[in-house]
Amino acid sequence: MQSVCACIVTYNPEIALKSLVESLLLDFGSVCIVDNGSRVDLLGIVNIGLDGVHIIRLDANLGVAAGLNEAVQKAKALGFEWVCCFDQDSDYVEGSMSEYIRASLGQRDRVVGSGYEYPAAVKFSCSASSQSKSLFIPVRTVITSGSFFSVSLWELVGGFDDDLFIDSVDHDFCLKTYAAGGDVVRLKRNTIRHKVGFGQSFLGVPLHSPLRKYYIFRNVILMVKRHGLRFPYWSAKQIARLVFEFASLLCFEGEKTEKLKLATKGAWHGVKGVKGKYV
Repeated sequence: MQSVCACIVTYNPEIALKSLVESLLLDFGSVCIVDNGSRVDLLGIVNIGLDGVHIIRLDANLGVAAGLNEAVQKAKALGFEWVCCFDQDSDYVEGSMSEYIRASLGQRDRVVGSGYEYPAAVKFSCSASSQSKSLFIPVRTVITSGSFFSVSLWELVGGFDDDLFIDSVDHDFCLKTYAAGGDVVRLKRNTIRHKVGFGQSFLGVPLHSPLRKYYIFRNVILMVKRHGLRFPYWSAKQIARLVFEFASLLCFEGEKTEKLKLATKGAWHGVKGVKGKYV
């Protein structure tokens, strides 16, 4: 898969990043890492001397969307026409995505997502069984980690929305792909093991920090306002997600006061159209 550049956005990564980069190099040959102003020594984790590793260090945390845009722009500058994105804490097994990427080369108006699973503590898997011989199933959106698309599609839809900062960044990109006449599919089997920086869950749904609650509530409302008319069913499910998040917050989660404060503020900012990094 030497025609594809693997892209990772990092923020205070752990030592596991080293094994991820080494695994990706074996399959892709080139890995572009954009670091969002980490406090940790990235160079102490990743060997910058490794052939094929390209590191961009930002002075501050500009968010996942901005980091992804920097990574794709770098891949383009290096001459790549395709990228495959990963989270810093994704577990990747060499060769696990080769088949679906080879099958997708040439589909320049398509986003292809990997099947994935969360740790056992979260008890969630995103795979599908089907009688069809196709490698993929059509979906509305896919998560960033394991997503594969062309640089030309990224340019067509205007890249990732920096103003979202984090959360719903991947959903927005996929919905913009549909709006531009493309499509989104997901691999039927799991190829990525995924973490989201938490240790607890409620009914299989991760419990997020107070600040993450702000972005979840704000950005879901922004997405519904932006895409609701074109994708009403998807939007209804997102509103249901907020109802569930709010119920979980009130009944089962710790830090209730701070989470309630930031979730409410996020919802209000979404209604008002406030975007960007929370300050």
